[in-house]
Amino acid sequence: EDFHFVARPDALAFRDGTVFDLGGGVRIRVLHAPGHTRGHSFFWIEPDDVLYLGDIDLSSFGPYYGDAWSDLGDFERSLARLRHEEAIWYATFHHIGVLKGQEAFLERLDRFTAKIQQRESRLIGFLAEPHSLEEVAAHRFIYRPGDNVPWAESTERRSMAMHIERLVETGRVAEVEPGRWRRVSN
Repeated sequence: EDFHFVARPDALAFRDGTVFDLGGGVRIRVLHAPGHTRGHSFFWIEPDDVLYLGDIDLSSFGPYYGDAWSDLGDFERSLARLRHEEAIWYATFHHIGVLKGQEAFLERLDRFTAKIQQRESRLIGFLAEPHSLEEVAAHRFIYRPGDNVPWAESTERRSMAMHIERLVETGRVAEVEPGRWRRVSN
């Protein structure tokens, strides 16, 4: 109701590898790329050799994985897969627009991807002392502390929870009391 959604009875499901033939030699091939959301996909437009990246926007903000259906591991695997897709043109949904050539694309992709590790490194540093997820979210690892974004707190909480979970699984962070984590000293 909030978004005036009306179901489309003619909507068609698609999956990785689906090809849409638009006629006149124009085809669009789907590459499933989960992480940002479960259904996030890239679309390869032929014969113009345009790889549409959707919400892999290559901006300095970095990857957004704060959606309710985001998955950090899937996002990283999708970004790694993307490194091996060579096109003439790379188009983002917002911010950067269109890039020509793989070299320019890979330069942006590397900076974009590096944000994940930068955030995680900052989180490990912050967890030199025990903190709750609420304290981690309030510290702001995704958004700048002064950014007045209504969804920042929920995004920070979901995103950093994924980082904490991974850091616990790899033994780099431990839950030192219920709901409070600290990095493990080496």
